[in-house]
Amino acid sequence: TFDGQGHTLNIQMTGESAALFCGLKDAVVKNLVISSSSLFTGTSESASAISLNAFGNVTFDNVINRAKVQGKKSAGAFVADVVGIGDSLITVNNCTNEASITFHGDDTDLFATGGFIGAISNTTKLSIYFTQSIGKEPLIGQKNNSVGGFVGLVSRNTDVKFLFRECSVEYLNSQISNSNGQVYHGGFIGQIEGNNVMTLLIENVKSKGDTTTSNNCYMGGFTGIIKNNDDMTITVNYFETTTIASGSNSLFQKCGGFTGALTNNSHSTIKISGLQTHNQIVTYVESYYGGFAGNAESNQDMKITLDSFTTSDTIKYYNPSAESYYSGGLFGYIQSNNETTITFMNGASESAVTSQVICYIGGFIGCVQDNSDTSLHFYNCTHTGTITANYNGATAGGFVGEISNTRGETTSLLFTCLWETANHTSSSSYSLVSVCTDDSRSTSPFYDISGSFCVNK
Repeated sequence: TFDGQGHTLNIQMTGESAALFCGLKDAVVKNLVISSSSLFTGTSESASAISLNAFGNVTFDNVINRAKVQGKKSAGAFVADVVGIGDSLITVNNCTNEASITFHGDDTDLFATGGFIGAISNTTKLSIYFTQSIGKEPLIGQKNNSVGGFVGLVSRNTDVKFLFRECSVEYLNSQISNSNGQVYHGGFIGQIEGNNVMTLLIENVKSKGDTTTSNNCYMGGFTGIIKNNDDMTITVNYFETTTIASGSNSLFQKCGGFTGALTNNSHSTIKISGLQTHNQIVTYVESYYGGFAGNAESNQDMKITLDSFTTSDTIKYYNPSAESYYSGGLFGYIQSNNETTITFMNGASESAVTSQVICYIGGFIGCVQDNSDTSLHFYNCTHTGTITANYNGATAGGFVGEISNTRGETTSLLFTCLWETANHTSSSSYSLVSVCTDDSRSTSPFYDISGSFCVNK
């Protein structure tokens, strides 16, 4: 046990790797403050204010980091890397990070930066518990970087469990600046990728920040992207996000209140209860935005349920030269999924979307395209937001902007007890759902509604 007894540590370290400890095994670090005058710089490898790695049963309790940490490959305020270990439990309780965790030097070797842990990869039977902890730091991302307010990267783990309970993150004045490559930017986790048998439990968690983004950015209030995972279970009991984001330059962005993108996952279940979004998004490039996910693509055997949610976002799209924009109260674009069911229950979309470009806008989903055996079910939901799509070729719908080429024996669209009182201005015709059965566009309304009541303004 390392007990700081409430004392403040002042230290500056520079080396290939830099940290207070090389590693922690079956250890406790508690009651410690690391001062803002401290600095840890890893010139060619990793860096952390406390430890380069951790394994066994490791606990951080009542620890505050104010030291700046710079790593060449990966960096985290408490642990730089959790890599290749098994049968371990890492607990972070009542802790705070108040300093920036950044890259050092150029962007050719960047791996991951996280407010508490840089990277978690190639582990087996690992549990990570975050309770009553706070991240207060700007998130700085560059080419090929995964950056998160708590963890930068979660990759290629087997039988891994995460708990986030009564935690919050505030990432003001954050910036994503990359000339090429991709950046994954998440309020809590930058990227969740390639895991097998993963459980993620989120209870009473809040995310707040403002970010300037550029090329190829995946950004979410909780995680930038969730991709290539198998046998994954995500359960959320209240998640609130308040994000201000503006994007520029020439390539696409995917942004969501919870995750920027949900891509190529299989045999997984996601249950979200109590999602609250208050985001403001302004972009000038091809973009995908949804209050839950910007894009859901190429998933297999997925069940997603969103219950008791409210989205009250403000989305503005500019630059007519961009190819297209996709925006929905919950999903921007749902494409090429198989055997997937998405259910919306007891929720309200109050978002306002303004577009001066070619766009697909829906109160709940912007566009649904090229899916097979994929079903959408709406129960007791309302849309009371504002849709402004004054551009030739724009497609707008009260619940779904457009559904095209989505077929299969088990495909179904069910709308039950809906209320639609949105203010809308559109250059094309406007309906609750716009459906076409092939690749051509159509504005003909299609309803499969039972016991419903709908009012259009």
